[in-house]
Amino acid sequence: MTKKQIVGPSLEVAHLLRQIVEQLRSPHSSEWLDLKQAEAEFPVSKRTLQYWISDRRLPAFRPQNKKILVRRSDLNKVIEQGRIGADLDDIVDETVKEVLRRD
Repeated sequence: MTKKQIVGPSLEVAHLLRQIVEQLRSPHSSEWLDLKQAEAEFPVSKRTLQYWISDRRLPAFRPQNKKILVRRSDLNKVIEQGRIGADLDDIVDETVKEVLRRD
């Protein structure tokens, strides 16, 4: 199948895969991290990363059944969402305590 024969979403997928492969081949690719690198750079354990991946919270890519790779930007989003969730939990806890004190 040539480039001209690929149409619609297939062309978009082919383009995305080509970008991923080019980034992975680049020696200076810092957008993609394996789990060991992610664990070293972010305040999260490898086990937590694996859980987020299996829970589909964190998108991951495994080229040719090698190391699992995640995008730095995706990991930042998941961590930031977790911080927002933690802040929300604190707010709810404080509100419940305040309501219970009134009764």
